[in-house]
Amino acid sequence: MTRQTERSSHAWSYFWSVLGSLTASFLLTIFPKVVGVAGTFGRVVESVPLWVSFPFTFLAALGLISILQMLFKSSPSRLQTQEYHFPEPLETADIVIDLRSLAPLVVLFTTQLPEIAVTLRVANFSDYDITVTHLKVSVWFGQPTTELTLDAPFEVGARTEKDDVFMRKLLEDSASSYIKAYLARSEDWTNFIALDVTMSGTSTAGSFQRSRHFELRSHDIKGVVR
Repeated sequence: MTRQTERSSHAWSYFWSVLGSLTASFLLTIFPKVVGVAGTFGRVVESVPLWVSFPFTFLAALGLISILQMLFKSSPSRLQTQEYHFPEPLETADIVIDLRSLAPLVVLFTTQLPEIAVTLRVANFSDYDITVTHLKVSVWFGQPTTELTLDAPFEVGARTEKDDVFMRKLLEDSASSYIKAYLARSEDWTNFIALDVTMSGTSTAGSFQRSRHFELRSHDIKGVVR
C-alpha cells in the first residue's frame, strides 16, 4: 500500500468515526426519552452531556473501524486485483544444435547414386516443448557445394534432446565429382569441410531461431566411403 493510499484510508477512518460518534451520542441522548427506558440506566444516560459522551463514542467507533479494516486486509477480497504470474520467455540459448558424435557426416560413393547425409543433435534445455519447422545445412567443400533441408517438422520435449536428426540428399554428378577431387586433395589435412546450420521453430513461449558453424578436418571425416 502506498503512502497516498494509507493517508486516504486514515482520512476515511476519521470521517466515519466522527459521523458514527455524533450518531451514537445523539441516539444515547434521545433513546431513553423515545423508548422510555426506566431505571438507573436511563437516568445515567440522560444525565451525560453530549460533550462528555462524544470522545468516548469517537474512540469506540475509531477502534471498531480499525479492527474492520485489519480484518478486511487480512482476508482475500474479490475486489482486489488478481495477480498473474506469466512464465519466463523462451531463451534461445537453451536450444542447442550440435553434430552427432558418431559419423555426423557421411558421403557415399559406392551406391548407384552418390549421396551425402548429416546427422544432428538438438538439445532443448528450456521448460517448453519445441517444434522445429525449418532446418537447413549448407555444406562447403571449400566452397558452397550442396544444401540439405528438413523433410518434416519434429518435436523436442522440454529438457530433452533428440540425437538422431537425420538429413540426406542425393548428389548430382557435378557435385559428386567435385567432392571426390576435393577429398583427394585433403590428405595433408589443410582442407576442411564446413557446415552452416540454421534452425527455426515454435513453442508455447514463442518462436525461436538458431544457427551454428562447424568445421571438420579430413581426419575428422570418418563417414566417407569411396
